[in-house]
Amino acid sequence: MEGGRCNPGEKTERLLAAVGTVGARRTEGIEERSGAPASIVSLLHYSPALVLLAIVVADAYRFADQDLWGHVGFGRLILSVGRLPNSNTYTYSAPGYLWLNQAWLAEATMAWLYDHFGVLGLILLKLASSATMVIFIALGEAGTGASIAIQLAVLIAVAAGVAPEMQIRPQMFTLACFSTILMLLDRDNLRGRAPLWLAIPILALWSNLHAGFLMGLVALITYGCIRIAVDSWRGRSPRHGLSVLVIAATATAATFATPLGSRSWDALIMSAQDPLIFHVMADWRPLLTRLAEHPYPTGITLYFYYAIALMVMLAMAFSLSPSADDLPLVAIAVVMSLAAFAATRNIALACISLAAPLARHWSAALARRGTALVKHSVRHRSWFAESVTVAVALALAAYSGLFSTRLYSAVPMPVGAVAFMKERGLKGNILNQFGWGQYLIWHTAPECRVFIDGRFDLAYPLDVIRKYTDFAFDAPEAQSVLSGYAHDFVLIEPELKAYRLMTRQRDWTLIYTDEHSALFARSDSAVANSLKGPVIGKAVSNSFP
Repeated sequence: MEGGRCNPGEKTERLLAAVGTVGARRTEGIEERSGAPASIVSLLHYSPALVLLAIVVADAYRFADQDLWGHVGFGRLILSVGRLPNSNTYTYSAPGYLWLNQAWLAEATMAWLYDHFGVLGLILLKLASSATMVIFIALGEAGTGASIAIQLAVLIAVAAGVAPEMQIRPQMFTLACFSTILMLLDRDNLRGRAPLWLAIPILALWSNLHAGFLMGLVALITYGCIRIAVDSWRGRSPRHGLSVLVIAATATAATFATPLGSRSWDALIMSAQDPLIFHVMADWRPLLTRLAEHPYPTGITLYFYYAIALMVMLAMAFSLSPSADDLPLVAIAVVMSLAAFAATRNIALACISLAAPLARHWSAALARRGTALVKHSVRHRSWFAESVTVAVALALAAYSGLFSTRLYSAVPMPVGAVAFMKERGLKGNILNQFGWGQYLIWHTAPECRVFIDGRFDLAYPLDVIRKYTDFAFDAPEAQSVLSGYAHDFVLIEPELKAYRLMTRQRDWTLIYTDEHSALFARSDSAVANSLKGPVIGKAVSNSFP
C-alpha cells in the first residue's frame, strides 16, 4: 500500500486478508478509512526507553516563569479560604475589582504540591504533564502506520518544539489535555470510531485548569466539519461528523462547570478583544512581529524558525503524498499553525497537532520512493540498548535540573530592590513594572500593594491597563499617571522607557539601583531625605521561592 492510495474493491479485500484488521467494512453506518495503515506499530510497545527519552527532552527547559510566585500564592489563598476570591485585594489601582481566576484548580494544585513537597513537587508536576503529552502523542503516531524510525524522529522533533513552552504554569495542563484530545481524534480517524465522548469530561476538567480549553473545542469542531466534508465528497453519510459536532457542543456546555460559570467565557472574550494585550505580553504577539523585533539570531528567534520548519515539513510531506484519509487531522494542524502565527503562545499547540500527520505523510512519501525507513521493525530492542537509553535519559534529566531544589527565573526580578525595601522597612503602594507584580505580591504583601500584575485584564479594568502602558512607554499621558494615584514608590527596569520619565521628575528621587532594577521614592519621603544618593546594589541571581 502506498500513502493511502489503496482503492475499495479488490485491493481492499487483499488488504483485509493480509492484515485481518483495518479495512473498508462499515460499522454502524460509518465506513472505516480505506487508506488506513496496514499495521500498527507503537513506539511505546517497541521501546519504552525511547519514549522516556522524548519525555525528558520535552521536560528539559526548567525555570521559574515570572508569574510562578503568583500562581502558588493565589493557590494558597484559595486553599486557605476554601473558595475563589472574587475581588482583587492586592492592588491599589483597582481595589475590589472583579477577579476572574480561570486557572484556579491549576493554582490550587501547584500550591498544595509546593506546600507538601517544596519545589520538587512543582518539578514533578511538570514532569507528569510532559509525560502525559508525549505518551498521547506517541499513541497518536502509532495509528499512522509510520515506521519506528519515523515515529521516533517526529516525536523527538515535536518534544523539542514544545519544550520551551512546557513550564511550571497552568499552560502545562493545556498541553497535556490537548494531546489527549488529539489522540482520541487520531484513533477516530484511523478506525472510524473512538470514545470521543471522553472529550466531555476532559473539557469540563480543562476549563478549571487553564483558558486554553478553547483550543480543544476548536480541534473538535474542525475535525467534525472536515469529516462531514470528506464523507460527503466520498458519497458517505455525514452522520459521523455530525456526531462529533454534537460531542463538541456538549463539551462546550461542560466548560461552564466551573465556579465562574459563564464568566470564564467572558474572560476569554475580554482577552481576545483587549487592544493592549499585544503591547504588554510578548507571547500574545504574532509570530512575524516577534521575528521582526529580533532581526538578529537569538535563542527565541531560532525557536520560532524551528517551529516554522516543522510546519513547512508537513506542507512538503502532504504535497508529496496527498490524501484525504487524514484530512481532518491535517486541517487541525493548519488551524493551529495559523493560531501560532497569530500569537506565539500557540506554537506548542501547533507542534503537537503536527505530529500524527507529519509521521503519516512522510512515511507515505518515503514509501513511494522505496526508502528503507518505512519498513517496520517489530522486534523489541535489546535490554542493553534499553538500559543505555534510560541512562542517557536520566543523565539529561539530571543535567537539566530535574532533581534541583530551586527554580531560577527566566527573566531578572528585582531581588536587590525588594531586599533593600525590607531592610529599611519600606511599605506602601508600588507603581511597578508589569512582569514583577506577582513577585512583589509574594514578597511584600500585605504591607505593599502593586499597581498591576500578570493577571492583566482578569483582575484589572482596561483603563488601568491603558494607564500602565502610557507610563511604561513614556506616552504623553504618563505624567498624569504619576499624579493620579497615591504611589509611594516606583520600581522599574532601567531599560524601560519610563525610566527616562522618572529621571525628569523633581518630586521623585532614585533611592536604589542595580543592573536590573531602579527604585524611586517621593522626594519628600523620610527614606529619600535620609540618603545622600542612591544606594548602588549588585545584581543578584533570582530563583523561586
